[in-house]
Amino acid sequence: MTYLIMKLYMAYAVALDNKGRFVKIANLGYKLGQKVTDVILLEDRSTSPRKNIIKQLTLFAAIAASFLIVAVSIWQLNFVTFGHINLKINPEVSIAVSRTRRVLELEGLNPDGVELIEGYKFKGLSQTKVTDDLVDMAIERGYLSDGGEISVSIASENLKWRKKTAKILGEDLQKHLVDMDVSVVLNTSYEEIDDFEKGESATIIIEIPINKGSITNPDDGDSLYDDGDSDYDDDGDSDYNDNGDSGYNDNGDSDYDDGDSFYNDDGDSLYDDGDSDYDDASG
Repeated sequence: MTYLIMKLYMAYAVALDNKGRFVKIANLGYKLGQKVTDVILLEDRSTSPRKNIIKQLTLFAAIAASFLIVAVSIWQLNFVTFGHINLKINPEVSIAVSRTRRVLELEGLNPDGVELIEGYKFKGLSQTKVTDDLVDMAIERGYLSDGGEISVSIASENLKWRKKTAKILGEDLQKHLVDMDVSVVLNTSYEEIDDFEKGESATIIIEIPINKGSITNPDDGDSLYDDGDSDYDDDGDSDYNDNGDSGYNDNGDSDYDDGDSFYNDDGDSLYDDGDSDYDDASG
């Protein structure tokens, strides 16, 4: 094996062997750049078994710490409460959600709210799925009808998260109710949500207008089939009523009534008993 002396120190030298490896050798009075063959190799403490074990343990510790950090981050994102959604119809329910907007807990804030969530399986569901389900159940149980409203308040220390959550929920609930043929009106615009400060709750109110494709179909409203002034009622002024001035009534002045028409027997028509070309009393 041939060695090329690369560096010189008092007690040792650094040499480059013909395999391209740097090794420590005892300095036997070598000169820089000298080629030698007989050398005394010195132990490289950096490659000792004990030091290698320490390096491996350090590496494993670093990897374990990285996994722990990732695990804690995932836990905090998905399983630690980051904000609360307060859903108020008549039942009032508080929804604890994670940063990724997964539902962690439900709490009824009034007797109707407690009854509404009883038996509902929410674990692992998204906030939009849970709010849609709660609204559906409220409708089924008669808590939400024409003229009602849904109030959604979002509370969190993170202003950006609160604003985005309010917008996501508002858009989702509007679409969900429209898909159910329920007319809705958003009372708070998303631009106004941007004005909420850190200590405030972002609140949106969805109103259910009366008799505009909404949840119920009462008989007393002003619809096409009610008892008000419509095209098919019995008491209003329509084309088909019995008491108004229409073309088909029996008491009004129409072409088919008993008044002064071409076909009556008492008036001055071509076919009456008066002075006509066909009567019996003419000269």
